[in-house]
Amino acid sequence: MLQPKEVVQKCDIAFARWMIDAHVPFNVVNTTYYQPMVDAFCSIGPGYKGPNFHNVRCFLLNNCVNEVRKVIEKYHHIWKQIGCTIIVDG
Repeated sequence: MLQPKEVVQKCDIAFARWMIDAHVPFNVVNTTYYQPMVDAFCSIGPGYKGPNFHNVRCFLLNNCVNEVRKVIEKYHHIWKQIGCTIIVDG
């Protein structure tokens, strides 16, 4: 759905103000996860309340760590086959 130019500009300014206020580096918009985040926010609609500090710091961080661990576990079998030794603490 196309939005009027003024609505897009208002949204862009709100986002830029948040980035500046939070000292978020501008190059964050070049990351792989940036556009999927924006799409997810848009798909949920108005009234969405973002996760609070505790949820980001605890639950969501742990969720991301577990996702990475699962990816690494998938490679352990391949690493053993090719003789690669990787030591992972944690």
